[in-house]
Amino acid sequence: MRIVSGNTVEGQESRVEGQKSDFGFRISDFGLRVFNPQSAICNPQSSRSSRLAARPFSGTRPSTLDPRPAHRGYTLVELLVVIMIIGILAALVLGVAAVAGETAREQHTRHVVERLHTLLTDFYGTFKTRRVKLNPAVEEIIANSNLKPAERGQALAQARLYALREMMLMEIPDRWSDVLLNAVPTSNPSSAIAMQPIYLDTTGTSGPVTLGRTPLAAAYLRRYAQIAANTTSEKLLENQSAECLYMVITMACGDGEARTLFGESTIGDTDGDGAPEFLDGWGHPISFLRWAPGFDSPIQQNANLLGDLDIKSPNQAWTSAAAGDHDPYDVFRANAFAFRLVPLVYSAGRDEAYGIRNAEQLVGSNQYVAWTGVRDATKVSLKYQLNSLPLLLPYAKVKDPADGALVYLGTAIDGTATDNVHNHLLGKR
Repeated sequence: MRIVSGNTVEGQESRVEGQKSDFGFRISDFGLRVFNPQSAICNPQSSRSSRLAARPFSGTRPSTLDPRPAHRGYTLVELLVVIMIIGILAALVLGVAAVAGETAREQHTRHVVERLHTLLTDFYGTFKTRRVKLNPAVEEIIANSNLKPAERGQALAQARLYALREMMLMEIPDRWSDVLLNAVPTSNPSSAIAMQPIYLDTTGTSGPVTLGRTPLAAAYLRRYAQIAANTTSEKLLENQSAECLYMVITMACGDGEARTLFGESTIGDTDGDGAPEFLDGWGHPISFLRWAPGFDSPIQQNANLLGDLDIKSPNQAWTSAAAGDHDPYDVFRANAFAFRLVPLVYSAGRDEAYGIRNAEQLVGSNQYVAWTGVRDATKVSLKYQLNSLPLLLPYAKVKDPADGALVYLGTAIDGTATDNVHNHLLGKR
């Protein structure tokens, strides 16, 4: 090829591009041109402009060598499928997160209940070795009775057992009436009249401050007065067992350091009466019953399975239950029917329903009072005789507000109690 001028070279390039190959197509069909370095050298401007110029499309089909991708939209079906997949994945993630959250709350509640159980049962166990002095007025009644020596000894053993239970009731209260030994007034709770114990010795402890109580029980009484001065009876009774549990744990357990074992998120005042409660993982008060004979428990007897209790002549079921696991605080077997009871600490669980009879539903004139004291314990002999001395029994029944039937504390009301988190599931005694 001979270079004559830039135009001549370009003409030759055009002829080459226009020539057909042996296969019947032109080189220009593929968008290609023959590159001649001489033409670029001779006329660089012409070469550049020719490269940038739009090349006409010579054919009915697009070039398969064009590197530019073809763009098109998405169909409605494709969008709906993608949205459905995203929704399914989101539902799975949210479901797993919800289950994990519930599991974490339940596990947290178990840890709190277990800690409360350990502190409470340690304190509860100290009563096995607590010395109890009997009220001289009660001793006088027994001494002056027409009993044989063996019967008199049995009467004294029974009176000492009741005195110990009286101490347990005042130092491990599960309702404010245990602190007062009297009912909470239906209005103006600060006007409550605190009674004195009947069986427990009150010598040297009578007066407006202690009212025949131990120092701990007297401290509880002062605590009640502080709370009652700033709330109503309705609020005071709403979560009373949970509030009493907090009071017992913080004032009587762990050498006074038990409060430091619980985080701020575990303590609250859900009813706003000024009395704190321990909270479960769902933010609800953790309640307790000191004696729950009707609770269906794996570690204690259920009184509902033993039939009605006849104190003077208990049936075979009661005596057999007591013989197999007798009340460890009844050292002299004063009550042949008394079986061991474990304090019940329980959370309502995820359904927020306790589902057991705890007698907190009984208010006003129907308020349940486990034990009522006397105005002057030194004059018990003027009011009671031996056969009419009241019996302090943990196995007493309470009135069901729904139908008026008598039921044992801790008895299940309905199926809502099945998800409760309680200390009897821990398998500890």
